[in-house]
Amino acid sequence: MGVFQNHLLAGAAAAASGDAPWAGIEAIARFDSASECEMIRTQVASTTQDKWTLSFWWKRASTGGSQGIITGNKPSSGDNADHIFFHSTNSLRWEAQDYNGDLGNSNASYSVYTDSAYSSTTTWYHGVCTYDSTQSTASDRVKWYVSSASAHGTSSRYSGQPAQNRTPPMNAGVVSGTGYKTHIGYMGPYDSWYNGRLGEIIFIDGTIYAPTQFAHDVSGTWTAKNPDVDSISWGDNGFYLRFLENDNLGKDYSGNENDLSTSNMGTDHQETSNLPPSDSS
Repeated sequence: MGVFQNHLLAGAAAAASGDAPWAGIEAIARFDSASECEMIRTQVASTTQDKWTLSFWWKRASTGGSQGIITGNKPSSGDNADHIFFHSTNSLRWEAQDYNGDLGNSNASYSVYTDSAYSSTTTWYHGVCTYDSTQSTASDRVKWYVSSASAHGTSSRYSGQPAQNRTPPMNAGVVSGTGYKTHIGYMGPYDSWYNGRLGEIIFIDGTIYAPTQFAHDVSGTWTAKNPDVDSISWGDNGFYLRFLENDNLGKDYSGNENDLSTSNMGTDHQETSNLPPSDSS
């Protein structure tokens, strides 16, 4: 069978399963802080708790104050939580609190954040955060990349990089019968909501991927590309949000069926214009 026929069959199979073939970023989701928009899921038992990769595109609608992008936490507990958020200084931050010993972590707070501030409300950016607490070198545990394959400068506060082998609430999964929560658009359980657009959110459980898995440089513009779903080791907690169905914005396209539920988000929170730069490669 020829390559062309194989592509046709692959496309037909994807269409039959409801998973549309990748044709660039075709839709994004709008989050309104005033409406308290949020997506939520209960994590399942993770493949590898201590490693994860997060990729997402963002365009802010307003700046100032803290704005939560994604949180992993013990239900209704801010004492055991990982947060990805914009600080009031407009830096992009990973910040974590470990208290009460629920995950066997030492009582401490950690933070690694970008030196650059992102206050534009007209520009799409691509963020990648990787977490690997198994690394013996502290600076290798949390890394930030923004619209580039190169690491941007970072600073730290509190205890800085996480302790070696720290179990992250972002990918804790199920602990002592309790499923940890994932929140998108909200720094749960704090009242800190994201205000803006998010596109192609990818969370990978147990494997570290470089930004070039998700985007590349095209004539000087950092551009989304086909992340190649079949080649990614998603892990049991991994998910891939494409926002293609306006009545099912939390649909997972990774194949894991780790859908997220939505709160205060109607069909009008899908947008199909003014999208991040992407091509079909």
